[in-house]
Amino acid sequence: MSGTIPIIAQPNELSMAFCPDISLSSNTSMLPLEGSSLLFDSTLNDEQQAESILRQMGRDIPEKVCSQVAEMPQRSPIYDELLSQINTPEGLQKFKEYQKTDNEKIISELKTQEKAVNREFLRSADQYEIAIKPIYTKIKTDDMDGRSHISAIYDTIDNINSNYQKSFGEITKNATKFMEKVNNALGKISSYISAGSDGKIHFKKNDFLVEFKKNFSDMIWTDFVWGIELKVDNIDNCVKPIASFNSKPGMYDFFSKKLSGQGFFVKEFGGEVHIYPDFNPVIQILSTVDSSLAGAGGDIMSQAFQSMQTALDSKKNAVNNSISRLLETFRQDNSHFETLTQLLIQLLKDLFQYNAGFANT
Repeated sequence: MSGTIPIIAQPNELSMAFCPDISLSSNTSMLPLEGSSLLFDSTLNDEQQAESILRQMGRDIPEKVCSQVAEMPQRSPIYDELLSQINTPEGLQKFKEYQKTDNEKIISELKTQEKAVNREFLRSADQYEIAIKPIYTKIKTDDMDGRSHISAIYDTIDNINSNYQKSFGEITKNATKFMEKVNNALGKISSYISAGSDGKIHFKKNDFLVEFKKNFSDMIWTDFVWGIELKVDNIDNCVKPIASFNSKPGMYDFFSKKLSGQGFFVKEFGGEVHIYPDFNPVIQILSTVDSSLAGAGGDIMSQAFQSMQTALDSKKNAVNNSISRLLETFRQDNSHFETLTQLLIQLLKDLFQYNAGFANT
């Protein structure tokens, strides 16, 4: 997060050091604090608000670590070699067996990544609950009169945890399920191919398409989805969201920046933010299969099947890579959220200690 957040302490020695030309905007409210004032901007999302509070109090904020996300491995040379040998019954059988194993391996790798990220999230959530409990108890039992900034800081901490960390965790969980559904649905194609005549592949195309669409029946509103291109303006009429949550200031912009164009659509309406998977690769898989062979099914040239399989693998990889990027983005952001909440909790402890000392002087 850069230093462009438009919120700084009330002009005093601290704030002037950060921004000597600051002017107070109408969307901010000043809350008293012994020795200075904090400004809380209602237009900021909670991550920005947290960073603003810490900057105003002169606390250092570690830079967010944004490492490059590795793409999922492409097809191995063995896969391509076996695909080139499907014009014989023996070669076709070996390819089907390898494809099944390879598909299971990809799903396992992504689920392992998701479980690792989830474990990290649960660990930070447990630590948060332990650290915040005494703070919550003190705020609820002490007289906060004249110290509304204490409650406001606590609310910022709580909002980061509930509005961002938990919401992001829900997105990753359901996005991983979508990935698994895509890989499993496409992996079933091997059940619908067999050795044909003259080195061709016999493909029960329509039977596969019926089964393929059935796998996604719980994700779509209408079968019209299979014949259109999905965009942000029509996604909500065709595909069900994988996550929805009440919209708070800045939340739509936060998730839209993170997810839009990265394998997801983000929309805000009805007071909620809705997250949708980019269903276009799934539609394109069906279209590619449907155009590979005329009629309900029959024999297809091995070269034509190889070309179709290559196109299908490309669409599947697009989905897998988007989920891999999502999981790494969440891991990085959750680490930053954890740092912010730890710093804010320590700030509250310091303020409580200061207030106790001040009261005894």
